[in-house]
Amino acid sequence: MEDYREVDVGVGHTSDYQRKRFIARRIGEWYAPSADARSGTYHVAYETQKGRYALHTQRFENWPEQVPAQVPEDNAWWTDATAPEGDAFWNASAEAWGSAQLELHVFERFEELLGAVPRQLAANLERARQSTTVEELDI
Repeated sequence: MEDYREVDVGVGHTSDYQRKRFIARRIGEWYAPSADARSGTYHVAYETQKGRYALHTQRFENWPEQVPAQVPEDNAWWTDATAPEGDAFWNASAEAWGSAQLELHVFERFEELLGAVPRQLAANLERARQSTTVEELDI
């Protein structure tokens, strides 16, 4: 699991959005394409330093033709977004992907976050929460 770091996200429409910044660690992400793969929603879940849960979503619509029509089932296409620079990549490139609505929701409880995400992401978040033990090695 990532360490806490500064997170900078956009909120609004790709053509007119505001930047929001907070301290958190990424705890999961998921891309949910539409049936025609020409639109979809990218979800990134965070645990904030103050113990809340944040969900940043990017709802893409009418992707240009050059965007791949199929997203791998394991979401491998989105792996680069897990790097610290991933947030900057997605926010900076949103316009290149077409129209997008950027939203940030904050939840007091983990269960509230689970109710706001696709079931696949909820399952991943539950699994990650149960296996967050890190063995510190003295090597």
